[in-house]
Amino acid sequence: MDEFNPAYGMTKAILDSVKGEIGQKISGTFGQMYDYVIDPLHFKMKKTKFHRELDFQKYQQEVLSEMNKIPLDELQEPSLSIVGPALEASKYYINDDEVRNMFSKLLAKSMHKGYSKMINHSFV
Repeated sequence: MDEFNPAYGMTKAILDSVKGEIGQKISGTFGQMYDYVIDPLHFKMKKTKFHRELDFQKYQQEVLSEMNKIPLDELQEPSLSIVGPALEASKYYINDDEVRNMFSKLLAKSMHKGYSKMINHSFV
C-alpha cells in the first residue's frame, strides 16, 4: 500500500476515526462496569479495614486500661499458655465489644499475681 495514495490515506483516516470511537466506547463501557461492580467492593473493603483498625485500637486501649489497674508489685509475666491462645482467639471477636472486653480483662488478669491461680485455660 502506498502511503501517498489518496485512497489509502482516506481509508486509513476513516478506520482510525472509527477505531478511536470504538475504543472510546469500549473504555467508557469498561469504566461504567468498573464503577458499578468493582468500586463498591473496593469501598466496602476499605471501610471494613478501617473499622477493623479502629476495633484493634479499642482493644489495645482496653488491655492497657485493665493493666493500669494492677498495682506494680502485683505485676507478673503472663503465662504463654493463656496469652497465646487468648490473642489468637480474640482476633475473631475484635468487632464484638462485649467479647473483646472479656478478652482484654483476661489478658490483663493473666498479668496479675493475685489472679494467677484463678485463671483457667478454658476461659480462652
